[in-house]
Amino acid sequence: MNRLLGATKIAMLLTDVGLLLYWAIVFAGLIPAELAYKDYTNPILSDWNTSFVLLDLAASLTGLATLCRTHARQPLMTVSLTLTSTAGLQAIAFWALRGDFTFTWWAPNLFLLLFPLPALISLICGTELRPTLAPQISRAAGSSRSNNGPMNIPERLPGSWISLDDAPERKKRLEAELAREIRSAQHPVHGREAEAVAHRRCCDDVLFWLPEQSQWALIHLTWQQETNPSWPRCEIFTTWAETARAVSDEHR
Repeated sequence: MNRLLGATKIAMLLTDVGLLLYWAIVFAGLIPAELAYKDYTNPILSDWNTSFVLLDLAASLTGLATLCRTHARQPLMTVSLTLTSTAGLQAIAFWALRGDFTFTWWAPNLFLLLFPLPALISLICGTELRPTLAPQISRAAGSSRSNNGPMNIPERLPGSWISLDDAPERKKRLEAELAREIRSAQHPVHGREAEAVAHRRCCDDVLFWLPEQSQWALIHLTWQQETNPSWPRCEIFTTWAETARAVSDEHR
């Protein structure tokens, strides 16, 4: 996911700067007639083209804001990519209906339509920095202390994680499933009290709090009993910093 978002951010930078330059050129009247789309000088089509100004500026400004931020930027990225793809779709649909297939206009708008889609799909499965897990995790960790003092719990976790705070039945099922799966006494979590805190959407990763040891366990459930101590796959962390890196979307 990190590689995908990195490539998307580069495309966003080029696109957002390009949109600003495009509208500067349009308003300056610098587009050569041979590069203009069909009926470019038609007042109705001119007004139609100008109607994209607010949409394109919104996409560009939210995109640049995304690239300038280091925290809570995923919601802005989602908005920017959605606006960008919408702008490309509207233009492509209009010209297709008119039967105008001028390459110099189709190519950039196909790019606007298509490049945001992979990142949007990934973001829909889990956008970064959703705050819903903080209260429960703070409660889970606040009553226990690690060797280095109180657990340092940030206010937010990646949005690919869903809190179990308001899902007590699912929380119990996941805890029971973990106990059912671990058949080997050599498994790191065998015999330990484990509280399900959150699960990652779109997969079987579950974050557990181990109150007796003041540790976190990131476990990938297999939904079957396991006699191999390596399964279900488990990573245990003694500090929140380690846990935060492990549950981040970039770590997937």
